[in-house]
Amino acid sequence: MRGSLYITESEGFYIYQSGTWRKTSCLELSREMAKVYSEYQTNFSKRELNNVVEALKIVIPVMRELCKSIIPFANGVFNIETKEFSPHKSDNWLLNHNGIEYTPASPDENLRDDAPHFHKWLDHAAGKDPYKMKRIFAALYMVLANRYDWQLFLEITGEGGSGKSVFTQVATLLAGQHNTASGNMAALDSARRRAQFVGKSMITLPDQPKYTGEGTGIKAITGGDAVEIDPKHEQQYIAIIRAVVIATNNTPMIFMERAGGVARGRVIYQFNNKVKEEDIDPYLSKKIANSSIIGRI
Repeated sequence: MRGSLYITESEGFYIYQSGTWRKTSCLELSREMAKVYSEYQTNFSKRELNNVVEALKIVIPVMRELCKSIIPFANGVFNIETKEFSPHKSDNWLLNHNGIEYTPASPDENLRDDAPHFHKWLDHAAGKDPYKMKRIFAALYMVLANRYDWQLFLEITGEGGSGKSVFTQVATLLAGQHNTASGNMAALDSARRRAQFVGKSMITLPDQPKYTGEGTGIKAITGGDAVEIDPKHEQQYIAIIRAVVIATNNTPMIFMERAGGVARGRVIYQFNNKVKEEDIDPYLSKKIANSSIIGRI
């Protein structure tokens, strides 16, 4: 194990490697301490190793909050305030990046000519309405910049073949496949099933069936509240899940919660323009993924 070791308020250990802070388990730390004891030919027990790990929770520094003005790429970060790109550094406090190599856009680039497949989808999904196009761009920016702190969640509704899945696939491209976890509304309500979302920057709820409930989990997560996490074979803890949530369905969900918390954070996008049978392109998502749309978006 190499690099700086920090701890979070929820007592999770993180080590800095290749531009991001990677979570490491107490077991992994114990194994590293065992190597040190063995290297110096010193006897040790499991209890002694556990005591060392517990002591580390007190003496090592606490991680700070992620800088919200940067968008993390594989080869560095783009500052949305200064419009400057810079290499990775530990005090950006990144837990992930989107896995895409950033390249600056040239002055004459535009969506219609340089990302024709994406523009084709956007034009159809928005019904050629410039205002709706801006709303879709706003949603994609929310994903790209990981603005979970806006305390909103996106609900993409519409009949099959209207472009919902393409929206989710483009969003996944922007967040990074490795930073995306898929689940359902029930998973958001469960401490055990929420464990899969820790450390992710986007949560998708694809093909969400008809839902009627209070939406306790999605309200807490999008509201920035700390929620219980109960991972298998690990101690239960409390953490804030810093992820943008996107649900897709044919009809909007029905929430029984009366306080208005869910409604305040809910942004519904209606995709009403079904693609004609003769215009369906089964490879559209792959074509969009193979085009360099990140800088242009």
